[in-house]
Amino acid sequence: MVIVNTLLACFVIQPRIVTENYVLSVLWYSLVLYLFVNTVTNASLVYFTDVSSLRLTDDREWRHQASERKTNCKRCVRPKPARCHHCIICDQCVLRRDHHCFFLCSCIGYHNQKYFVFFTFFMALAGLYAAAFTTYHICSEYGFCLNKMNLDFEDSNLHLVVFLVSVALGSLFGGIAACSFLFWQLKLICRGQTQLEYRRGITSYTKRDKLKHIEDIFGSSWMMFIIVPIYFNNK
Repeated sequence: MVIVNTLLACFVIQPRIVTENYVLSVLWYSLVLYLFVNTVTNASLVYFTDVSSLRLTDDREWRHQASERKTNCKRCVRPKPARCHHCIICDQCVLRRDHHCFFLCSCIGYHNQKYFVFFTFFMALAGLYAAAFTTYHICSEYGFCLNKMNLDFEDSNLHLVVFLVSVALGSLFGGIAACSFLFWQLKLICRGQTQLEYRRGITSYTKRDKLKHIEDIFGSSWMMFIIVPIYFNNK
């Protein structure tokens, strides 16, 4: 919904405002393209990244927990190391399973959590951007009519205003929801917990430094990854 509203705001509403200034138009469209590409790419990486326990043997997290006791999963009858939980929807064990995202139809775990974080980040930016730009367009184009109450139910402009208001509200609510997911994920990452562990009160993995927890998810070059998104597994 946020992506659709953003596209409407940027490719339908925006040209009516910035087409008179070529430089401004290029800058706006570059920003839109940047937000759109990053949102879609991160969403694709969340969905297509393999999060199953079959990948454990090649990761630092597995080596870090290699000395811990391993058991077999009662559902898939496979080795189940520490912090590995079975998802009944995906029907597989996921290392550091955080939750199952129904919006992206994928489990969020150790291998794709960083992509999910950046997906929510760019979703929040896109939603708030679309809401702000659509609101600006409504105020600049129809503010006088709204103040004078010149719009009636037979006026075609009223239907357009209602549509634009719905786009702005949808983008705003979507952006706020994405922000809440983003801050919640960042809080859990800094604590070294997953959402599942937080609900169960498991705190045995929260004793390390916050930077170590961040590196576990984003890799050693996590600061560069935040500034310029890099789409490869740098763990």
